Amino acid sequence: GGRRQRRTQGSHQSVGDVMTDKGLFDKESAAVYLSTSERRVDELRRAGHLLSVADGREFKYRRADLDLYIEQLPAYEPGKAS
Repeated sequence: GGRRQRRTQGSHQSVGDVMTDKGLFDKESAAVYLSTSERRVDELRRAGHLLSVADGREFKYRRADLDLYIEQLPAYEPGKAS
């Protein structure tokens, strides 16, 4: 028998395990990587805080751009006004 590959839309059971090997992230994977919601990813993209690339009709996110966003987040300092 040959190898069967089954791809189902939206079922990313091992997304956390394979995340570091990806070159491009879809909105769902980017949200998991950033520990936020897919809605927040859309908001960040529209506001220009998160760079994306067009892949057909979808936006995709490069890991370097996700990491850059994370690096630019302000560090929390207790007792300091934000």
